[in-house]
Amino acid sequence: MPTPVKPLLLAALVLLFAPRAAAAHDSLESDLSVWVRPTGIDVQIYMARVSASEFLEKDGEHLTIMRDNFPEFENRLAAGGPSLLSVTTGAGTPLPAEASSASITDEDDICFRLHYPLPAVLPGPLAIHGNYLRKMDDGHVGKIFVLNADSDQLGQGDFGAEFPDFEVRLPAVTGAPPKPTAAADTAPAPSTGAAPGGVRWGLWAMLGGSALAIVIVAGRGIARQNAERQTRP
Repeated sequence: MPTPVKPLLLAALVLLFAPRAAAAHDSLESDLSVWVRPTGIDVQIYMARVSASEFLEKDGEHLTIMRDNFPEFENRLAAGGPSLLSVTTGAGTPLPAEASSASITDEDDICFRLHYPLPAVLPGPLAIHGNYLRKMDDGHVGKIFVLNADSDQLGQGDFGAEFPDFEVRLPAVTGAPPKPTAAADTAPAPSTGAAPGGVRWGLWAMLGGSALAIVIVAGRGIARQNAERQTRP
């Protein structure tokens, strides 16, 4: 009777390469991804639901944001999004957010998406101040990654209540319009995920190596089984 090689191997590969949900954030961490594109600067901020609740709370209120009641807070979160950060150019000119939205991820994190215009002068420094950090739990640390439109990393660092400032030098942006037209429905859709492109490719390379190892082990096992069958009386 033929050994069911292909079904077993296919099942192993499906399990290996199936999309894996990123671990949900806790109240002591957040992630910021900043994309510098010809059409402007797009920011994604991921944080735990409890952190987003604390960010919204005022006047002693206590909020609990959950998946079931997220629609009740969506507009309020989006409206508060621009106050999460203060973004300024090297000359100290503020860059106001031109669009803001909020969503809840499959991992039950809250994701803020913000769109800013490009600085009038590039290349040049860009300063980011984390306003939201002062309302987070003690010990909260945010990771920040700055990427260009091709997901090449321009800078990275940590955010915290004691170190809420981050500065990166932006290059000239090829193809940038003279003055971006700001509208929530025209802002480019930010890429999903908070990790740089290089990290993603490294992960796939690691998974590919694991898949090859599975194939080799499975092949050796099958060969051993066939050899045992041939030696039996």
